[in-house]
Amino acid sequence: MSTGADIRPADPAPGLTDNRAAARWDLVLGAAGVLLVVAAGTAAHLLSTDPRGNLTSTVAPLLANWMPHVGPGSPFAVVIAVAAVTWGPAVAQRLSWRQLLGVTYATTLIWSMSLALVDGWQRGFAGRLTSDDEYLAEVPRVSDVHQMLQTFTTHIIDYQPGRWTTHVAAHPPGAFLVYVGLDRIGLGGGTFASLFTWAVGCSAGVAVLVTVRVLARRGDSPDGEQLGRRAAPFLALAPAADVSGLSRSETERIWLPFGVWLLAATALRPVRHQRAWLATGVVLALGINHLLLTAW
Repeated sequence: MSTGADIRPADPAPGLTDNRAAARWDLVLGAAGVLLVVAAGTAAHLLSTDPRGNLTSTVAPLLANWMPHVGPGSPFAVVIAVAAVTWGPAVAQRLSWRQLLGVTYATTLIWSMSLALVDGWQRGFAGRLTSDDEYLAEVPRVSDVHQMLQTFTTHIIDYQPGRWTTHVAAHPPGAFLVYVGLDRIGLGGGTFASLFTWAVGCSAGVAVLVTVRVLARRGDSPDGEQLGRRAAPFLALAPAADVSGLSRSETERIWLPFGVWLLAATALRPVRHQRAWLATGVVLALGINHLLLTAW
């Protein structure tokens, strides 16, 4: 028996509506990212005046080769990416915070190594730091560290006898000393240098996670962890991972994210100690120093 009242379907739950809107935005932003990559690659190819497909310019760093290819690491990279996107968000919610940091770091290590091995072990990883422009080329030249530091600036100017190679001359001596130290303890050569750089550089995502947690938390509330948990899968697969595991510059830039973490942790502590501020200043200074010199 009808009462004459209008019967309307119930409105979707607010949470469900929010999830659908978020999913739509994910698809839109993902598609925009794909289009950006395609547009960048297409533009580079079309603007090239070199028959081999090189995009060259007198202004660094526009020197690249159009060389799409696959290699031994390609299937591993695809599997890791699919797994992280498919199950990463759910796994990040179930893990404890310490486990999450460890899994994020491990995923970045594996992801970065997979990308490197697309070019094979020697070209993609072990030989990346052995070119004439890299730090390792100058390691045999250092017989006295103290003397090297005293005369370091006299070998920076280009086109002068005894000038440092490109990367040594263009950066502070700290990172160079790391590779000198590795050589002194019997871990010289490209393989050990790349392993060290890979292990250090891939920790940047962990630094971001702990910083997000510190900044987002208020008091003892665990809600601040949620931002880090949502970001973890994306930090593990961030495009920077390709550089983090392969570039010696990451051994220098890594100071900056950890410096920001120390700054946040020190500033938000109820009791602020001078030693904590000193450590924060030193780490940030190392990172900013490298950043400014790189920009210059």
